[in-house]
Amino acid sequence: MNDLEELQIDLESRGTSLLVLETSVMFLNNVLAIVGNILTLIIVVRTPRLQTVPNKFVVSLALSDLMMAVPSTILTTAILIESNWPFDQATCQFQGYYGITLAFASSVSLALMSLNRYYRIVRPNEYRRIFTARTTSLMIMAAWLIASLVQLPYVVAGHRYIFHPGKIYCNQDGKKLFSTILVCIFGGIPMSVIFFCCLKVFRSVRAHKIQRFRDVAWKSVNVEDIKVSRMLLVIVLAYVICFLPVIIIESVDFIIGGSYLPRPVYFFYTFSATLSYSVNPVVYGAMNRAFRQEYKRLLCLNRFCENYPPGTDQAWLSLSNARIAVLPFKAKLPQTVTEIVRMEFRSRKTSLSSKS
Repeated sequence: MNDLEELQIDLESRGTSLLVLETSVMFLNNVLAIVGNILTLIIVVRTPRLQTVPNKFVVSLALSDLMMAVPSTILTTAILIESNWPFDQATCQFQGYYGITLAFASSVSLALMSLNRYYRIVRPNEYRRIFTARTTSLMIMAAWLIASLVQLPYVVAGHRYIFHPGKIYCNQDGKKLFSTILVCIFGGIPMSVIFFCCLKVFRSVRAHKIQRFRDVAWKSVNVEDIKVSRMLLVIVLAYVICFLPVIIIESVDFIIGGSYLPRPVYFFYTFSATLSYSVNPVVYGAMNRAFRQEYKRLLCLNRFCENYPPGTDQAWLSLSNARIAVLPFKAKLPQTVTEIVRMEFRSRKTSLSSKS
């Protein structure tokens, strides 16, 4: 009996409570990732002030996370419920290729985002020449193209993806040469770029915070750039925290030559990786006021949705505010704008009823 067969037995022998818990946790995380990243994409598309060069990388990252979470919701939920791979081999090959491609696209997008902040903060004089809207789009497209083609040698060589009962998804068949090359190229290089850029940005911001903030090179760097850079650092930190268990477990498997760790360890491996899909929208909302306001508006969490009647439009609200401004100062006014809007709404409703 090999290591994967033992993990398969452990998967099938789970109790009902553990099955429900694991399925619920993974399903909820995937749903949150789908909702959060869809909202992020809608916000950037519908808000002109957020359609900036740095946010092109935000869109790329949100798109890769969304594309990963959508099929994962169906496949992972079905696997955890059935305690086996319930689909055909073609679906397994698709999931293996598709999942690794998107993981690489995410890591490269983060590396490009880090590089963007490095030039904006550390070398601002060269920033506008390198990171134009056109070149940034070309960088992102090139990253996605490379990520989608890098596994072709593995497939052309005749290797296939196999179901891993511990990780509950289809993975490479354990050929270490291909795995090592992929990890070094799309794990080591992006992580090195991210670490270097974030370290330089952190040191530069701290060094120029007081004494050197009047340097000529820093005249083009504003407070918003500093806030975006801080948000980037948090995103990268969250990414590293989520993928650190993945790197550690993969390293252990590589050293011992197989998947001999307990099944809960591999479940945590997958959960930690999928957690990175849903954490980014939380970071955007917590650290960026514009994103936070748009999240509230789309989710109907602001006072407008709570207090104003359905069908109240912005033009009518503006007109009501204008009427408030021209009322005599000593007139007896309602306590809030909400009351005035409600009074206006009731009067319009009464008028329509009398006409009918």
